[in-house]
Amino acid sequence: MDLYVSTNDVYNSTFEEAQRLTRQRSLVQLNSFSIALIANNGSIIKDDDFGNVSGIGDSIANGVKMNFHIQYMDDIPNPESEAVPSVGSFINVGQHLKWVKDMQPNTAGAIDRMIANDNPGIPQHDINARISNMPGVSVAWNDAVTDAWNGQD
Repeated sequence: MDLYVSTNDVYNSTFEEAQRLTRQRSLVQLNSFSIALIANNGSIIKDDDFGNVSGIGDSIANGVKMNFHIQYMDDIPNPESEAVPSVGSFINVGQHLKWVKDMQPNTAGAIDRMIANDNPGIPQHDINARISNMPGVSVAWNDAVTDAWNGQD
């Protein structure tokens, strides 16, 4: 299984963490097409094929940290080099989890960074809208504004 474990421990995460990050990304309208393992030799194994590679299923079941990535964008095939497969663009799960941990207690700042990473040049008001549109956030924000306002009596 060493083939699928990064030498930089920051890049390793559990499959459960990758699944959780995939769900969290969907809350702020970030794509997550699949979860993949990227081997030390650069080969990519997508989640549909995890059961076909010896040892991966057992490692996932045992919570082994591996070099999991989330595919967030499909690459556009280049007609001039059709022999080169189009695999998509990936983000490293462990690195994104580190961003969130490093920015505690500013989780909104970590989410902001994740959105900007996927969408370079995105306007800040669009990032703020994605965060405030998460289920429950606008209600909590409205309650906090009302409480603050009413507390000024």
